[in-house]
Amino acid sequence: MNQTPFKGAKFYENNSSPLGLVFLHAYTGTPNDFNLIARQLNREEGYEILSPLFKGHGTANVSDLFEASPEDWVQEAAEAIYWMRQRHEDVLVFGLSMGGIITTQMLAENQGDVRGGGVFNSPVLTKKPVDVTRFFKQYAQAIYKRNQGLEAYQADEAELVAKHQAQMADLEDFKAHLQPKLKQITQPFFLAQSGQDEMIDASDASLLKQALENADVQSHWYPDNTHVITVNRNRDAFVEDLTAFIQSFI
Repeated sequence: MNQTPFKGAKFYENNSSPLGLVFLHAYTGTPNDFNLIARQLNREEGYEILSPLFKGHGTANVSDLFEASPEDWVQEAAEAIYWMRQRHEDVLVFGLSMGGIITTQMLAENQGDVRGGGVFNSPVLTKKPVDVTRFFKQYAQAIYKRNQGLEAYQADEAELVAKHQAQMADLEDFKAHLQPKLKQITQPFFLAQSGQDEMIDASDASLLKQALENADVQSHWYPDNTHVITVNRNRDAFVEDLTAFIQSFI
């Protein structure tokens, strides 16, 4: 599946695709975040899709995550978009959660390369710093259980949490620098938010919509969905809306 120069990426090829799609995964996620909708959009709609694996993710060592920064992820996203631009005149970029923060940066800074895109349950603009420590611990425990063992996790937990919180502070700083750029975005923007989001404050989506004052924002509220909407069992309405948005560029 990965016929690209990007290690760990997932690539759903279609040489006759009318445009290219780039999907950016969540913090602690992988391109698997998009398996279901990417296959559906590729198989049923004929779109070519690239989902890169961000540095530090998808490994057996939780500490690898802390070797990366938001700037690394921005660079990797830009490289993925550039690669898809060699294959398609028109490219759209979408991101889930943290991937949506990187997506928004791409839309603000790479207007010549990105015709549009959007975010799914993404804390781009928030009333207070995002705290996902509880979910990070669950992620780290699962990785350790499969690899180093839970005793090792208990020994390392305090250090891991401290490094995680420092990384989240870096991400908040990145968001602060992104905020004044939001008015630069003029492309069509798909904004999806789940009403039952267990990780972020769902009401913050309205802050982003208001800040995108020069963009054509299509805002969608999914009252019964949870954070990882791309794999939710009741994702049909979300996929329909996303498909319609993509088709509007053809």
